[in-house]
Amino acid sequence: LYVTLYDWFIHRFGLRKVSEKKLTIFLDSILAYQGRSLRIRMFTKFLGLDHILLEPDDFVFYIDLHKIFEDHSGSTQLLSATVDPVLIPVSRVMEVLQNKEFKGFKSRDFLPIIKDVETRIKEDPVRMSRQDIELDLVLEKILLLNFNQRNAIRSCVQRVFGAVDLDLDQMIDFYEFNLILRHLESNKYSIESSTRLFFEESDGLSKQTGENIMSFNSFASLCQKENLFNDHSQKAFLDRPVEDESIPNIDELKRLWPEKYSKMKKRFLAFKVYNMFFKNALNSIGASLEADPNSKEKDQLCLLYTSDAADDLLCVDLGGRRIIKK
Repeated sequence: LYVTLYDWFIHRFGLRKVSEKKLTIFLDSILAYQGRSLRIRMFTKFLGLDHILLEPDDFVFYIDLHKIFEDHSGSTQLLSATVDPVLIPVSRVMEVLQNKEFKGFKSRDFLPIIKDVETRIKEDPVRMSRQDIELDLVLEKILLLNFNQRNAIRSCVQRVFGAVDLDLDQMIDFYEFNLILRHLESNKYSIESSTRLFFEESDGLSKQTGENIMSFNSFASLCQKENLFNDHSQKAFLDRPVEDESIPNIDELKRLWPEKYSKMKKRFLAFKVYNMFFKNALNSIGASLEADPNSKEKDQLCLLYTSDAADDLLCVDLGGRRIIKK
């Protein structure tokens, strides 16, 4: 929001110094009046002027909340209302919080907010007589609930994300996302659902491959909305009995290798990652298993380049000596 605001002032006044001076005056006014208006106080949060760091997704959530309350109140002007404060019947608030299924929330999550609204109504004679409450007060509490829940979820799913983010760049690709969804959320997993979830939330492109990738913030947001990789599913995965597939000796590995080779190749092909690296790796293992361990022929290592002669790739013999042509 602050970027949009800055751009608006630049577009309105043209000169950068003039625009920034006007913007500073405007922000000072916002801070001065935030204690008098719930809507202005909300605005300061989205501008990053509050200790709570709200994100662009929070602003989208805030707009969606208005639409939900507009649908239930019969009004289409809650967001654009010029009246401050915007009042809404308490009955409508209770109806939304008790019956409306918010993405990532259950009705019981709103019980503390419902209790707080009831307490405010009882303690305020004016509210008691009118039976209404400030809409922005309710929205602020829902946003705070969403903020706290998101932080808790991020802490919970950080280790899941890190398990596949091996290069620690805070990004994962579709193969990595599909892998953890298949293992940790097997009851929700299908290739269709995995594809849909990933590409709806992916927010970047890989510089190496040009394919879609997902940042940790988008991953955490998806986990919150879809209730993925929570403590329960992580614990269930860790507690799941695992069949012992260990191979006791090299002879058994030789016997089972065709089966293991076929299974691994099919997995690589299924995920479209069967490239030359994996092909050569599997072939190398197979060749090593087929080799005669009693053979006297041993692989020999040869130091081809030594010293500064290594810089002359086309002018060096096998001893690492320069070849000087006259």
